[in-house]
Amino acid sequence: MIQRIQTFWLFLVFAIAIGLAHLFQKENILLIASALTAALAVVGIIRYKDRPRQITICYILIFLEAVTAVVMYLKLVPIVTEGESALISPVWLPIAPVFGLIFAVLAMTAIKKDEKLVRSMDRLR
Repeated sequence: MIQRIQTFWLFLVFAIAIGLAHLFQKENILLIASALTAALAVVGIIRYKDRPRQITICYILIFLEAVTAVVMYLKLVPIVTEGESALISPVWLPIAPVFGLIFAVLAMTAIKKDEKLVRSMDRLR
């Protein structure tokens, strides 16, 4: 399980989602989206023997990360225009889900590569 690269990518998705959930404890929609993303990333790591299910989970993760990025952008743009000061610059925060999205795509490509390798080995038997 730990030896496969998609576990690393899914762990990075999990870490980003937990970080975002910690930052947005007061924003319900972002908290729910981040918690759901983190939970799905863990399920994707645990389901390492079921590659087709992992690919489906990665598609859901990509969708959730895209939705989270859009919602974060729409919620944080008014804060920037009002000129409120924040501990973390809100302009850069929507980039975090984009990194999560990239890591989910990398995990999905690694899972597909594993599935292709397993199918080619089955043909040789």
